[in-house]
Amino acid sequence: MNKTRIAGLLGLGTAILSACGDGNPGSDGASGLVSLLGTSEEPAGDHCTYGGTRLDFGSDANRNGQLDAAEIEGTQYVCNSAGIGPTGPDGKEGAAGPAGATGARGAQGKKGRAGDTGPTGATGAKGETGANGATGPDGAAGEQVTGTQGAPGATGATGATGATGPTGATGATGATGARGATGATGATGTTGATGATGAVGPSTASGLTGATGATGAIGFSTLISKTAIASAPCALGGTRIDVGLDNGDGGGIARNGILETGEIDSTGYVCSPGGSFLFRAAQVFGTSSTALQRYTIASDTWATMTAAPTSFASSLGSDGTSVYAYFTDNVLRAYSIAGDSWSVVSNAGPSSGGNPGTLLSTPNGIYYCRDANSTMYRYQGAAWTSFTLPAACSTSGTFDSTTGKMYLRVHGLNSFMVLNSVTATVITTVTVSGDHDEISATGAYLTDNWFTHNDQGTLQKVNATSGGTQTDTGLAPASQYSVMATDFVGRVIYLAGYGDSLQGPGRALVRYDPIAGTLTNLASAPTGVDYRSSLLLVP
Repeated sequence: MNKTRIAGLLGLGTAILSACGDGNPGSDGASGLVSLLGTSEEPAGDHCTYGGTRLDFGSDANRNGQLDAAEIEGTQYVCNSAGIGPTGPDGKEGAAGPAGATGARGAQGKKGRAGDTGPTGATGAKGETGANGATGPDGAAGEQVTGTQGAPGATGATGATGATGPTGATGATGATGARGATGATGATGTTGATGATGAVGPSTASGLTGATGATGAIGFSTLISKTAIASAPCALGGTRIDVGLDNGDGGGIARNGILETGEIDSTGYVCSPGGSFLFRAAQVFGTSSTALQRYTIASDTWATMTAAPTSFASSLGSDGTSVYAYFTDNVLRAYSIAGDSWSVVSNAGPSSGGNPGTLLSTPNGIYYCRDANSTMYRYQGAAWTSFTLPAACSTSGTFDSTTGKMYLRVHGLNSFMVLNSVTATVITTVTVSGDHDEISATGAYLTDNWFTHNDQGTLQKVNATSGGTQTDTGLAPASQYSVMATDFVGRVIYLAGYGDSLQGPGRALVRYDPIAGTLTNLASAPTGVDYRSSLLLVP
């Protein structure tokens, strides 16, 4: 949401708190608040049939510089080609001063002392360990007898090993000493008595509540005023939004419910959307067949641009930076809007046959169909391709960039074909009753309606989905013949007039608003076209 800060204070009186007894005085009331305005896009719906702008306003209660949802005091709407939403309620009253301070709480009493712990009983004595018994003596060794040495000679047999003497008897183990008795466990000391709980300290009396402060003065209401404008700073008109406090500033009357000049704190504008330029050119026949004219919507003025190198053989198309057209020398050219100059895009296209035709520029290629011909050509990626239409085309059509669809009137009829610019295929043909004189190159799509203007007649419309019989708008453009250009954002259709050999060149330009049901005369072109014109809107 866009927010506009409105400099101005709500007139809140100072709230003073007086105390009774020992209570302290209350603090002063809060300072006055600042009014804020928030704007956001409103979609088509209950408030605005065709969408518009939502205006929220209110006081900045939390002083954060933003209009929060809880601070919105009123909401109004500025609708596209429709009315304005209901008036919001008056602003809030000033806040009352705060209450006096509460007295201090009394101190807590001390905790009582804990009782002493009783002594631990003594440990009993340990008994003595008995002595080890004496080790017995070793037994006596056995007697060994050595024989006499024999005479030398043969070695005598080895004498037998004498028997090992017996091991002496083991001495008796001494008796184990008696174990001393275990000493008795000392008695457990008695637990000390619990100390008495300390008495609770006396409570300090609460301070007296201060008296309620005086009610602040009633705040000034935030007012909002809307005025329709038809000129600067909005090229196509719009709404001026004034916001301020009903405080009597600048010699006004406070609280009279009227936002007077001196009370205005902030001003904004909601402009009607629309394109920037219209480009107009003749096709093939008559005067000025190479002339290119530009109409500036914001200033309602015309200018003559650099002429084309040869005669136009198609209507005009654009990608926003260039204007495209097909010419009688079978060349597709581009006009630079910024550079006011022409350049060749392709010189390998189909034959124009020296006749006018329809050209539609889309993100998916440039489409060209020669008048009274059923072959549609597409230029994309530096190459030409083609496909066959179910009927011959006229010199009028509309491209809707939001859907990617092209609307092309059938030659000699009010009926039209719907094409898919992405797949280069025909979606359907919508049958509309009645013939259409091909000297009048009209046929335009807008908001699910198909519009035509036949020779010397009034504007006609029909539902673009169901077709059928047209409805007469009762509005007749100034010129006998005209060509159309749709402004999808502004929801209007521009009609540029042209003439013939009997009437002479036509120069008129009008703006048709289907929602309001009005025709508005605009500045006439500097030179006329007698047959046949094309018109293009560039955003």
